Amino acid sequence: MLSPVAGAWSDRIGRKGLVLWSLLITLVIIYPLFAWLSAAPSVTRLIVVQSALSIALSGYYGPFGALVAELFPAHVRSTGLSLAYNIAVMIFCGFGQFIVTWLIRVTESQLAPTST
Repeated sequence: MLSPVAGAWSDRIGRKGLVLWSLLITLVIIYPLFAWLSAAPSVTRLIVVQSALSIALSGYYGPFGALVAELFPAHVRSTGLSLAYNIAVMIFCGFGQFIVTWLIRVTESQLAPTST
């Protein structure tokens, strides 16, 4: 819901700064939010955690498309974006669930995927 607002805002203030601040805020709040949710799971807490993360990440996802598109010259933009995105998804996202499961099993902590 806030991604279009963040995208429009990035047109005025610049994309890079907004994306970096959004990711920094997310990094700072993610562990406390998941620890709070894990301490006493409930639907209300889940909604609060999801809402906070959605607000924090809207500053990333709003300008992301334009930020990545600006990395390529106009004549190769479509090819460059599609290759970069699909190769990254194929390599990294396909193994995400295995890595999360392994982290939880090795550390015996449900919060292991949120820690760095």
